[in-house]
Formats: sequence, C-alpha cells, structure tokens
Amino acid sequence: MAAFDPAAEGDLSREGGATTTDEQEHAARECARNGDRIGEIRHRVLSTFLDPQNALRYESLGSSLLGVALVEESAACFRSALARNETLLEARHRLGACCQMLGRLEEARDAWAEVVRRAPERGESHSRLAVVRYYLTDYAGAWESLHAAERTDADVPPQLRTLLSARMPEPP
Repeated sequence: MAAFDPAAEGDLSREGGATTTDEQEHAARECARNGDRIGEIRHRVLSTFLDPQNALRYESLGSSLLGVALVEESAACFRSALARNETLLEARHRLGACCQMLGRLEEARDAWAEVVRRAPERGESHSRLAVVRYYLTDYAGAWESLHAAERTDADVPPQLRTLLSARMPEPP
C-alpha cells in the first residue's frame, strides 16, 4: 500500500491554492477570525497531514476541535502532540481539561501534576489540580494544590475551600 501523500491529493489544490503548512495555518486563522469553525478545522487537518511529525500542528488542531466540543478527538490530538514533543505544557494542560470533561479524573490529575512539576508558576494548572484532587478524595493533595494556586494568584473556585474544610481541616 502506498503512503498517503497529501500534496498529491486533488483536494488540497482546491483549498484556494493553499498547499503548504504555513498557507494552511494562515487559512485556518482567517477562518477562525471570520467565525468559520469548520473551515478552521479543515485547514488545521490539512496542515497536520502535510506535516505529520510537527507537534504544534496537532496542538492547534486539538484546540480547534475543543472549540466545537469534540472533546475525545481533541484529547487524541493533544496526546499526538505530546507523543512528538512532551514539553508542550499547553497541550498537556488542555489534555487534562479534556480528560476531566470525559470523566477521566486520574488522567486529568496526572496531566496537571506533570504541568505543575515542569512549570510550578502555572497557577491555572494548580487550581484545576486542586479541584480534581478533591473529586478523587485526595484532600491533603487538594489543599497543597489550592495553596500553590493561591501563591501564583490564580483563580480558585471560591467554594473549593469550603468544601475542602468540610472534609479535612486546612493544614497550617
């Protein structure tokens, strides 16, 4: 079986002549600016086909898919991005969000824990990690993440402190 060659596919030539990844990304941004989410996704898919080893292509596609609530597909894109470049913190953070939306709380916890391990200054990840740890009944870990989020001035759900206090006294 011959390998897929997107440049040889006729569909790409009908995309307004956009046959390079940069042209596809530019077209995707234009579609996004104009509110054409389907066009944006189409161009991001084509960009990914043209440059399948580029982690940023998968990250962009995942973000676009998440914007239209295709959560499972978005998570797959973020996983593909991380398989190609494990240092992409935003892809890992968004993977955590997808996993939480899908009810995969352990995976969400693991994703956000890795983000804050690599970048302790990322307060939003600390905040989300605090919430998911609460759901997983890891109250000591939730307090730890809540305090870390507060140290970064990140927004923390105001009810989280109340809920946590009802389960475990706040550590000093």
